[in-house]
Amino acid sequence: MNVKTMRPARLRKALAITMGLGLTLIGPSFALAQTFPGAGLGAIPDNAPAAGLDTTFAVSGITAGIADLNLSFTATHTWVGDISVTLIAPGGSPSASLFVRPNFAGTGFGSSSDLGGTYVFVDPATLPAPADFWVAAATNPVAPGTYFTSSANSAAATPLNAVFAGLSPAQINGTWTLSFTDSGSGDTGSVSATQMVITQAAPITSTPTTGMTVNLPPFTVGGPATTALINFQNGNASSATVTCTTTGPDFTVSPSPQTVPAGGNADVTVSFSSAAAGPFSDTLVCTGSGGENFSFPLSGTAVAAPVVLPAVAIPTLGDGSRLLLVFGLLGFGLLLVRQRNA
Repeated sequence: MNVKTMRPARLRKALAITMGLGLTLIGPSFALAQTFPGAGLGAIPDNAPAAGLDTTFAVSGITAGIADLNLSFTATHTWVGDISVTLIAPGGSPSASLFVRPNFAGTGFGSSSDLGGTYVFVDPATLPAPADFWVAAATNPVAPGTYFTSSANSAAATPLNAVFAGLSPAQINGTWTLSFTDSGSGDTGSVSATQMVITQAAPITSTPTTGMTVNLPPFTVGGPATTALINFQNGNASSATVTCTTTGPDFTVSPSPQTVPAGGNADVTVSFSSAAAGPFSDTLVCTGSGGENFSFPLSGTAVAAPVVLPAVAIPTLGDGSRLLLVFGLLGFGLLLVRQRNA
C-alpha cells in the first residue's frame, strides 16, 4: 500500500480498514493492538470494598510483551468518591489502580459527583496528554474522556504500562480482572461495558540474526579466552532482558541476564577457553523477556601453543683461556706457513 500516492478518499478507507484490523501506528512501524471486551458486567455491590464487581477479559494470542495498555468502562454511579477501579493481571499479580476514591485523601467522603458515560484510562506518558480524573470528578457529572491513572489518596499520576511491561506472553495470556469496589453506603450504580486494548511490544532483535553461525577467533591453548559479541536491540519504550546459555563446559556467557535499555542496545559476550587443541562447537541459546527466542551455532578452533626451545648458555672465556686460544691460533698459523714453504 503506497500511502503517499493514494487519493484522500482511498487513504481514509485504507486507514479505516487498517484500524479495523487492530493495527496501530507507533513511530515508524506498525504494532499490533488487540482489543478484548469485558465480561461479568452488572451492579457494583454497595459499600463492599472487599467484594466488588469483577469484570474480566479473556486475553489470548499475545506473542510479545506489553508496550501499551488502554482501559475503558461505561458506568453510571452516584457519588464517584465511593468508587475505586483496579486492573489485575492473570494469577492476581501485578495490579495497578485506574483511580482510588477521587478527592478522598484519607478522611471525608470524596467527590460527590456522578459517573455517567464512558471513561478511558491510559498511562500518564500517553500523548496527547490525558486529563486528571480527580479534577474532573470535582464537576458533576464527571465528564467522559481520557484520563491518566492515579493511586490511593492522591491525584498524582502513577504508571500503568511499566507495571505490566515485564510480563511474558505466557503471563499475559489468561484472564485479566477489572475490579470495581464501593467504599460508601447509600449510593449505587452499575457497569454496562468494559474494554482492554493491549499493544504488543516490538520484538527484541539481534546482530547477527538468530540462526547465523558465530565464528570465534582461533584460541591458543594456555592463552586468554577467545570471545565474540552478540548485540541485542530494543525499540520499545521500556527496558527488556535477554538470558543466554550454552551447554559446553568450556564456554561462558556474560552477562546473563543482560538488560537491554529502552530504545537502545546491549552486548552479550560468549567466551571459550580449553586445555585441549582441536575444533570446538556449541550453541548459544537466548530468550528475551518478551518471549523472543534466539539460537546461534558457535564454531572455532583451539591450537596448541608453539614449542619454545630452552636457551643454551654459551660459557664466557676468562683471560687465561683467551691467551691460550691466541697462542694456539698463532701456533696453528705458523704450522700452516711452514707446510706451504716446505
